Amino acid sequence: MSMSRRSMLKQAGAVTTATWGQRLEAFAGPFQVDEAHLVPADKKFSAAWLQSLTDRGKPAVLRGDELKFVGMPVGGCFAGTVYLGGDGRLWNWDVFNQHHQGTVAHQAKYGKETLNESSGANYVDPPSNVSPFRIQFSCDGVPLESGHWDETTFLGQYPVGTVTYTGHGLRVVLEAFSPFIPLDIERSSYPAVVMKYTVTNLGSTRRKVVVACACEHPALLYSKDVAEHVTLTVARRQARDKSADTGSRWTGASFETVPDATVRLAPTPDWGSFAVGVTEGEVMETPGTRPSATVSTPLDLAPGQTASRHVFVAWHFPHAQVNGFKEPTRRWYGTRWSDAGDVLDDLVENWSDLEETTFKWRDTWYDSTLPYWLLDRTFANTSILATNTCYRFDDGRFWFWEGVGCCHGCCTHVWGYAQAIGRVFPEVERYLREKVDFGRFFHADTGAIDYRGEFGRSVAHDGQAGCILRAYREHLMSPDDDFLKGVYPQVKKATQLLMTQDPDRDGILEGGQYNTLDAAWYGKLAWISGLYLAAVKACGAMAGEMGDTAFAAECSAVCRAGEKSMVAQLFDGEYFVNITDPAHRDRNNTNKGCHIDQLYGQQWAHQLGLGGIVPAQEARSAMAALFRHNFAPDVGVYRRGMKTIPGGRWYALPGEAGLIMTTFPKGGADQAVGKGQDAWAGMYFNECMSGFEHQAAAGMIYEGLVTEGLAVERAVHDRYAPHKRNPYNEIECSDHYGRAMASYGVFVALTGFYCHGPRNAVSFRPRTGKAKNRFPFITANGWGTAHVDRQPDGTWKATMTYRHQV
Repeated sequence: MSMSRRSMLKQAGAVTTATWGQRLEAFAGPFQVDEAHLVPADKKFSAAWLQSLTDRGKPAVLRGDELKFVGMPVGGCFAGTVYLGGDGRLWNWDVFNQHHQGTVAHQAKYGKETLNESSGANYVDPPSNVSPFRIQFSCDGVPLESGHWDETTFLGQYPVGTVTYTGHGLRVVLEAFSPFIPLDIERSSYPAVVMKYTVTNLGSTRRKVVVACACEHPALLYSKDVAEHVTLTVARRQARDKSADTGSRWTGASFETVPDATVRLAPTPDWGSFAVGVTEGEVMETPGTRPSATVSTPLDLAPGQTASRHVFVAWHFPHAQVNGFKEPTRRWYGTRWSDAGDVLDDLVENWSDLEETTFKWRDTWYDSTLPYWLLDRTFANTSILATNTCYRFDDGRFWFWEGVGCCHGCCTHVWGYAQAIGRVFPEVERYLREKVDFGRFFHADTGAIDYRGEFGRSVAHDGQAGCILRAYREHLMSPDDDFLKGVYPQVKKATQLLMTQDPDRDGILEGGQYNTLDAAWYGKLAWISGLYLAAVKACGAMAGEMGDTAFAAECSAVCRAGEKSMVAQLFDGEYFVNITDPAHRDRNNTNKGCHIDQLYGQQWAHQLGLGGIVPAQEARSAMAALFRHNFAPDVGVYRRGMKTIPGGRWYALPGEAGLIMTTFPKGGADQAVGKGQDAWAGMYFNECMSGFEHQAAAGMIYEGLVTEGLAVERAVHDRYAPHKRNPYNEIECSDHYGRAMASYGVFVALTGFYCHGPRNAVSFRPRTGKAKNRFPFITANGWGTAHVDRQPDGTWKATMTYRHQV
């Protein structure tokens, strides 16, 4: 059935779902729902939907109405945002350093509510192709976009988007990307997009065609006053490709900003340069107030012949005055390249190797026995690095919002969920641990980590534990133990700070525990104490490697006590709960509720090869209960029926499935929302936030609940089906939200991947249910493909082939 995004279903069970490129009938139900059971225990999944969870399937080729909302980030990491649309247009050019919350700032109506970018406006009413300046690609004079060809299709396999146009006696295949090479963040950070067009003559006669890009000058679009005192110029530019024996050159248009020498001007955020080039071709300039140029490259094709041409697009707007910083901030790429033409010189000189390695990674990722949909979903969020959620400043510092323009400071608790960066570009996370969390914003006297850097100089308990866990992950993804030697004293001190809130060393924290739900909670919290135990276990492992046997033993004792305490005090026989502090009943809490992060620490410990923090039987019971009580095939039924706790943002709409943050199957909702200034945050309990869902899905898979974990992951994937909204923008309090990078952890859980770089140890423990598996892998030393087969004795044998080594 079709459904308006703004309509609400009146009956439970009328739920549809879609894969990327394939629509299915109702995937669950019908249900009988009553006020006591707003989430049905029996999900009544259709057989076809269950089968689709594990089927290899086919690459999802999009067409028609599935193209409208697609916006794959295809610029370099830390270089701003530019989208590749489903029809091959480049849109949402957010490279001009204009501060706004949300990748496209606007408001939307949902019923009686007015939503902004933090409350789900871009989820409920997703934007489509918008660009602040004109840039258009064409082939033989026909615009390369929807409506001009007999058929247009899109295949998104990040970091490469492939658009195929058929018509006019031609087939044109666009492969758009920016260089993307795991373990090499330097070569993955060009402020540029490569548009590779492969044209086939489908006719019976020889044909000459031209691939062209027409572009207007994009600088100073937002600084009208300054623009009065500068001249926008377009110059023909060419440079030798020094790596090519043929001496090939790139030819193109360089869009420059030339100030009036008689006026003293300070560079504005949108002051800079832009360049479009081809390896062989012509430039035609068009003068005007905002001058333009067309860069073209010819092809001479015999019948059935195919040839390729590249169009290179680069930008250079280094004056990134990030909102909130007192001192000027500049983009790192401004220290490497002098202008956009310089970017193209470098890119074209090295493009053959950069393209080959980028395509090799794409092919490696998809050379797998895992389902295509799962490979899409678990890696797509890595594209957050190529948006304005993520910055790299001219001093080398990596700095992140929580989501585009929202919430300052590499927030330790939000980014503690993200797994993709630490596995794909571990050098970035090592920098953040060394220079930020255990460097500039570490308090050596106490062990405290400022959870938002200079924007939040206090401890978030889940973030503090997360930094310790991430330090161990970064060690495991290092080629040697130099990193650990450098940070271990600080990691130990940070762990000891948490231990001060566990004075009796029973493994349960006491006192106020500030966390990612934006409030300090009080009492015995399975969620935070579980993270604490995982952090202690990780620090104990690091202590052992550093020869600090006394502290390793102390950590081990806390973990043994904590395992018993978690079960004895916080396991209610079905799942893990929170025991409220009688002295702080006015604070937010989940008390008897079933909370999505109750075993977040258990998932972390498994991923790091540390085993669990609670026994397997109780862990499996808790994760099964989480799925039973919190996974709603139609979240609208729950939202309408939950009368006790009001509100919540719309990151899952009526008619869509999701894992609800906290439900109260045994009561307690009336005690969950506090009375103080943090009470507003109680609305989180009703929400579906994809980063938490990915984390929980990974946890379910680790406990052997593979179908349940995949169902949660697929629900997120289906919510971001392209006929509904942009599949590359998982939204939570603004766009391209960092926590969504937890999706990579689902891949780690399903493959059972473990790497200890300094020991040169790698292992797999597949949870796919298949005897023969093929997975991509990234270790500290390179990446490639592993064949992992079950042996007759039940063990696993892995054969690894590196396709790229560092």
